[in-house]
Amino acid sequence: MRIAERLARPEPCFSFEFFPPRTDEGVASLMRTIAELADLQPGFVSVTYGALGSARLRTLEVATHIKAHRSAAGAKGGTTPRRSAARAAAAPPKSTP
Repeated sequence: MRIAERLARPEPCFSFEFFPPRTDEGVASLMRTIAELADLQPGFVSVTYGALGSARLRTLEVATHIKAHRSAAGAKGGTTPRRSAARAAAAPPKSTP
């Protein structure tokens, strides 16, 4: 679902914006935070695209990780994809060189 479609619904919607961490420890911490926030069931989340060189790679890494886990969780069925994705995202992605 596109964000515009979600916002067009009559019920309230809120989102979270995450900033790309600069370290591997920061990525691990962010993934734990995302897992904790999953129970709040945001309408969507966004990851700020870093303007400072290395932050751009982290942004793509984190966003790709969240999307991959969300897609995998949605394909399995059962629990809501939003919750499953964020909980699954608790495992930090592989670090980039």
